[in-house]
This record gives sequence, structure tokens and C-alpha cells, in this order.
Amino acid sequence: MVNKQLIGKLSVVGLALLLAGCGAQSANSNSSSGSSGSSAITNNQKVNLDSTNMPPQEVSSLVTIYSSKKYGGDWAKVANSAKNSGLRTNLYDTSDYRLDNPGATGEDGSGILYNATPEKNSADVAYTLNDDGSINIYENVKKGQKAKKLGTVSQNDMVYYINQHSQASKVQKLTKQSKVYDERSGRNDAANHEFGRQAVFTTPKSMRGVWYSADGNQQTVLTIREHTITISTNNNSTKSWLYKQYPDFLSSPDAKNKSVQKQTQTWQSAKFVNAHNQNWLNIRGWCDTENKGQFYLLHHETINGKQTPVIVSANGDNVTTDNVFYTSQSTAQKQANHHYADLDYPQSPEGEDEVNN
Repeated sequence: MVNKQLIGKLSVVGLALLLAGCGAQSANSNSSSGSSGSSAITNNQKVNLDSTNMPPQEVSSLVTIYSSKKYGGDWAKVANSAKNSGLRTNLYDTSDYRLDNPGATGEDGSGILYNATPEKNSADVAYTLNDDGSINIYENVKKGQKAKKLGTVSQNDMVYYINQHSQASKVQKLTKQSKVYDERSGRNDAANHEFGRQAVFTTPKSMRGVWYSADGNQQTVLTIREHTITISTNNNSTKSWLYKQYPDFLSSPDAKNKSVQKQTQTWQSAKFVNAHNQNWLNIRGWCDTENKGQFYLLHHETINGKQTPVIVSANGDNVTTDNVFYTSQSTAQKQANHHYADLDYPQSPEGEDEVNN
């Protein structure tokens, strides 16, 4: 298997199941957003993994450690060697291999094979993903030869096994040394950078923190970290990892590929755009070609005679205000449903200014 181009590097990431789930999943409010991007949580000093919102590097590390313990053999060799050299996950087309179950395919009929190997060596082990989020695990994966299927396991079952056998810390450590490469042939430049991911997006320090809103009966918490954004309501919490996106990705075949959409459903493209003479942070679903996404602006309003920092949330082609977030719950409750004269709301005739990308 030929190494071509480095397209992914471990970062503080992560977006619901990235490699092995298709439903919109919520991030556990206790999930870690540390530098490893790991979704591990701590319970009574014991490190446990959480299966929600795992970034690609962590899923690959999870499969590797699980398979090394469950099946041994070549998977154990990969896990042992990767401890020193790091874990490399190569993406290939399943059509190039003889598999009992090639897993989920996109609209173009292609599927993705994930080849896990030590960074400085090659290995013939791999896995594929099914539509239901389960993972097919293989060894003896070589072009022109029939691969040996070892089993099919759900990600939740893998995480349970890892936690029960106290292997979560090993997954965390390997995730810190994990990289993803797209080695598929016939892909355009955008697709060859791990589904159009150009780089990790870093939020401005001035916007980071926990912000609160209490409009109507809905209480919402907006948490902005260095590379992530989390929206928590009364009933659920959704965490997204922010990246810069190559401009031509949304016109590439990958943007419409269902398998890619599943894997990137918790990725969000992030950039700054100008609207209403203000510089807004624009967050949009990774493969979303229909909507403008959500907009966030660090702003100041006079509250009780003092200039108070707020985060203005807006949406739509005209970037109209749909919410305002405050630094405390008490302020959010006092200002609930309040409209500010200098903001453009959906009913405002001034809200005709379209986004200037």
C-alpha cells in the first residue's frame, strides 16, 4: 500500500459519530475536549471512553486496540508497533479489495476501506463501516486476495469492551499519535485532504467561554472552545469540531457521498464572513450545500447602564438575529425575549443585507 499525502493530523477535534454512525448523536456533557480530541470521561478516577462524537483518529485507535485484544495476530502487532511510531490510517476504495462485506457505499457506489498500520511500516489489517454504524474487521487485506473477516462489532460494544478491560488509556495515548491519510485514486484535490479538511479552525479567544440564553421556554448554553462549539438545550447537547474547508469541496463527489456525510456529521466548516458591516463567525454543516449555516458575533449591549459582552446568534441569507447569549444565566433570564435596537431581527425591514462571502 503506497503512502501518498498527509491529509489529517491529530487535533482538538471531533463531531456525533464520525466514522461509524449515521444518526445525529449528542455529545456527552462530560466529554473531554483536551488536546487529544478524545471523548474519554473519568468516573471515580477510572478513565472510560464515551462512544459519542469520536473523531476519526480516536475511532481508528479504538478499533486497533479492541482488535489487538480480541483477535491478536496482526492487529496486536500493529498496536504494539504503533505505540512507538504512531498509528496511520489509510483510506482506500473497497472496490479494490475482495471483502465479504464491503460496508456502506455512497451514491457513486464506492465504499471506504480503513487500513490501520504503524506510521513507519505497512500492515494488512483494515475495517469497513456498515449503514447501521457497525464495523467489519479484517486481516490479510491485500489487493487480488480474499480478505479474512474476523467479525462485525458495533462501536458501542467496542467501547464497552475497552472500558471493561481497562484499555481506555491505551486508546487515548494512541489517538494522540494517530493520523489519517486519503489514498484513494481518482479523487480531486479537495477529496485528497481528508474530505476537504484544510486545517483546524481556531476560534478567537474573545469568543471562548460558556454563554447562556433563556428565550421563551428554551434555555440554551453555547460553549465555545479553541477548536469546538457545543450547543446544549434542556434535553440534549451537540458538540462539533471546527475546520477550515477547501473552497471546492462542496462541489466534489465526496460532499454528496453518504458514507462521507456519516463520517463528517460532527465536523463543521468555520470561517469569518461580513454581514451588516460586522465580521461574523459562520459555522456550517460539513457537507451542507443548501443552507448558510449559523452565524455568531461578539457584540456589546448596554445592560443596566453598563457595556456588556454578548454573543449574537443569527441565521439565514439575511443573517437575522435568532438569539442572544450572555455570560451568566441570571442575565440571560432577565434579558429573555428582549430585542435590541441595533440588531437585525427577522421582522426588521433593515434585515435585507445578504452575506458577503
